[in-house]
Amino acid sequence: MLQTLFINPQDGRMRPTFEDGMYLKYNPNKTIWEGGWLYNISPRSTIQWFSVPNSIGWYAQGINPDGTAGNYRGNLSGAGIGLFGITHHFNKNVSIKLWEQFVENIFNTLLAEFNYMPETIQQKPVFFTGIRFITQQSIHDGGNQNQDKTYMLKGNVAYVFSGRVGLKNKR
Repeated sequence: MLQTLFINPQDGRMRPTFEDGMYLKYNPNKTIWEGGWLYNISPRSTIQWFSVPNSIGWYAQGINPDGTAGNYRGNLSGAGIGLFGITHHFNKNVSIKLWEQFVENIFNTLLAEFNYMPETIQQKPVFFTGIRFITQQSIHDGGNQNQDKTYMLKGNVAYVFSGRVGLKNKR
């Protein structure tokens, strides 16, 4: 069971998400290198294994640009998911993450994240912050030549920028 920024057990009340493939993690010092190729998924709360494209859409499929319900479940094609991630800890408080998720023939996602999270040794609160940028774009035809049955319309790109700021105490 993987625990990455993109592939993780999720809210598996009955059963978490499981993956089938190859995955390596190397942590020589302050930098964690990890990645692999996944070709089968058993989505959360299911008991069957599916190829990666057939595992997409088991839950809400979203809405098409014309307002109709998404129709990509069982209609996507692809060979699997490639994951690659680097996490570098400059010290105990500061880290950066760079990640890529390539879902063959469907979409590609890139993520960059910066975090400042000091340890709380005393009872007084400490300030923490983080920023994250994600971009996702369709690959080829987004999983199906028929754009009514694709996961992501051909040529589409999405951008998300988010941040967090707060106070943390020992409790």
